[in-house]
Amino acid sequence: MQKRKLILLASICLLLISCQKQLDVKPDKKLVEPVQLSALQNLLNNDSYLNDGYIPQTEVGSDNYYLTTTDFNAQNEANQRAYLWDSQAGDIQLQDGWRLHYRNLLYPTLVLEQLEKIKDQDIATRNDIKGQAHFFRAWILFNTAVTWAMPYNTELAPTTPGIPLRLTSDINAPTVRASLADTYQLIIADLETAIALLPISINYVTRPSRPAAYALLARVALSMRAYKMAYEAATQSLQLYNQVLDYNELNAGNIAPVPARNVEVIFHCGSSGGTNANVLRYQLAKVDTVLLAMYAPNDLRKQVFFARNSDNSYYFKGNYNGSRTAIRFNGLAVDEVLLIAAETAVREGRIQEGLGYVNHLLQRRWKRGEYANYETQNAKEALMFVLNERRKQLCFRSGLRWQDLRRFSFEPELLVTPIRKVNNVIYTLPSGSLLYASMIPYSVIQLTGIQQNSR
Repeated sequence: MQKRKLILLASICLLLISCQKQLDVKPDKKLVEPVQLSALQNLLNNDSYLNDGYIPQTEVGSDNYYLTTTDFNAQNEANQRAYLWDSQAGDIQLQDGWRLHYRNLLYPTLVLEQLEKIKDQDIATRNDIKGQAHFFRAWILFNTAVTWAMPYNTELAPTTPGIPLRLTSDINAPTVRASLADTYQLIIADLETAIALLPISINYVTRPSRPAAYALLARVALSMRAYKMAYEAATQSLQLYNQVLDYNELNAGNIAPVPARNVEVIFHCGSSGGTNANVLRYQLAKVDTVLLAMYAPNDLRKQVFFARNSDNSYYFKGNYNGSRTAIRFNGLAVDEVLLIAAETAVREGRIQEGLGYVNHLLQRRWKRGEYANYETQNAKEALMFVLNERRKQLCFRSGLRWQDLRRFSFEPELLVTPIRKVNNVIYTLPSGSLLYASMIPYSVIQLTGIQQNSR
């Protein structure tokens, strides 16, 4: 039995090594025999891939930070293009990212295939592993979609290109781009399956749980502007787990004040240090001055999240990874879920309920005894208050600001046009810009013949 486990793991290692060029160069396929559930769990425990193997491209494109002209000029061409949302940046810095995402997708794909061959083992364990695999597949597909597909628009989604849905380890299966509607339909279906199968308890924050599946469904639905679905998922997650970190108990003077895997974290994941992550290093990425000005004097987040540079600019140090590296936390935490519940409650007409979620959070973000609950009966004012708090709390939370910029492009009152100034030249990312979807690596287009993103 142990020998069979080792055979599987060795085969997977060989397959994954060859799949460094997944969807780019055809790898050799190793036949894998049915194995014990423990071997499949070991595959899903590979947190160096499944919990950290994602590119930071969406954070690179956000408006949380800026580069000085000197620092910009010192970057290589790939990083300069990424910083300026250059439409021709496709193969230079995103080829490795594409491979990382589809390499990671192979893990849950293989697990789900093997589970179909296992019928007579422990049902509870089997269901848990199946739920984890569906969660990870949804996680990977969503992170891929927000990088290489356009923002979700309900009316246009059936005819808008999504991403390739590689649901088999068969290397001979053709690679085709599904529609955006089919892409998100599969992501939601995977999460609904995961919710039904995963345990309620969060035993390991690197392993999916039911609160995490609800939290991810809330994030996905919010990005789709499916606000009722997002509200239901967020409140379900909070019913299962809702611990909030009190920033009064943190040492704001530390290099990295927020501990990794703290009580607020539901699912731990980070964006890897990819080719263009260099621009996010704390020595380079200066915090946006408009963002800095949003924090009140008694708001502890300004001291917890930021530190002053020698030139009086600021850098970000409040990473939920417990470090100030360019590797950004993009996992799931209670603060995000509270803010999703708050925004969607307000949008659904539950103004006081929505404000209650934010006030609960801010009592633990301001100096103890200094915060007075925000109150209003005006829906528009309440929404702007919630969105401003979302901006302040989730800044540099890898990819979240990018997702907000994408969805706000459909709402004129919330529209934001990011700006870069380099060498006295102004660059903008207009509403509805095709630059909100990165170019697919040209080598992938040449090999598979799939449709390239328009420019």
